[in-house]
Amino acid sequence: MKKKRYLGEILIDFNFITPEKLEEVLQLQKARQEEHLLLGEILIRDKIINQQQLEKALKITLQDVIDDENTDKLIREAAELSLKKINHNLEETPDNKLTEEGRAILVIRLKDYQSQKDDLKKSIIKNKQLKITKFRNIMIHNSKAKMIELEKKIQMLERDLNFFG
Repeated sequence: MKKKRYLGEILIDFNFITPEKLEEVLQLQKARQEEHLLLGEILIRDKIINQQQLEKALKITLQDVIDDENTDKLIREAAELSLKKINHNLEETPDNKLTEEGRAILVIRLKDYQSQKDDLKKSIIKNKQLKITKFRNIMIHNSKAKMIELEKKIQMLERDLNFFG
């Protein structure tokens, strides 16, 4: 199965940004979470990349979702729709509104995180049924830590979807 790549990884692969610049922007995004800015929005706003570069990278992330055989049919269709719209370069929308493709991307990520969370829940239940060992306890602890991280990502995406409409 092909590993899903994050937007930042793709931007680095295309030499649109350096790993150091990505880390700097991610730290800025984390420090200013209350602004609900997506990585691409920050990169465009700060003129680190342009819209065309962002769209080129987003096309890759969407294609990864489409090509993933485990992707839900509805998510795949949303990704295909978003990819078509990016290819047609829709007109700009106000800064506080998402384009349809932007919203679709958020929904895709949200569904992916929810799916990962469900898989972790199953893993925790399965691990709890195993004989009590140090390894079992470590597996459960790691799964719970990943679950907390996913829950935070899900909450942030839900806030973004509500905020940007």
